[in-house]
Amino acid sequence: MKLKFMIMNKKSNPLMLPDEKSKVDFHIREQFKQLQLMMTRTEDAIDLIKEQYPYLEFDSIREIIYRLIIPAP
Repeated sequence: MKLKFMIMNKKSNPLMLPDEKSKVDFHIREQFKQLQLMMTRTEDAIDLIKEQYPYLEFDSIREIIYRLIIPAP
């Protein structure tokens, strides 16, 4: 069974399909979790992610990491 999710405060990139954006967001969140285990500072982890995704701003990455995901009704 496949679960559907609604993402709150979603900012979409017009050049990226919704599924592609979801995959990138998921990868960024997973990478952040791994970096956070190795590092003490959140800012350092976000800076490393920013090096891999130079088209994203610091605050955009922070929003992706801390975005609230709730199950769709």
